[in-house]
Amino acid sequence: MQSHIYKLIIHGDKMLGPMLCKGPIEMDSEYTILIGAIEVNFKLDVDAEDAETRRAEIIKNPDRRRINGRYK
Repeated sequence: MQSHIYKLIIHGDKMLGPMLCKGPIEMDSEYTILIGAIEVNFKLDVDAEDAETRRAEIIKNPDRRRINGRYK
């Protein structure tokens, strides 16, 4: 996994493992959920390279970000 990509672990009927990063625009004050992931047989259906691609897209075009309406 990339050093700046983190995986959340959410236990439930389905194991979820969305990937996020710190920043990438405002490194001190934000985290960005990059891609959702479902774990099946101890394997995620996406990988860190997919998350890294999304991160690069956000850095290239910050308008792709959306602020969570609940936690402004």
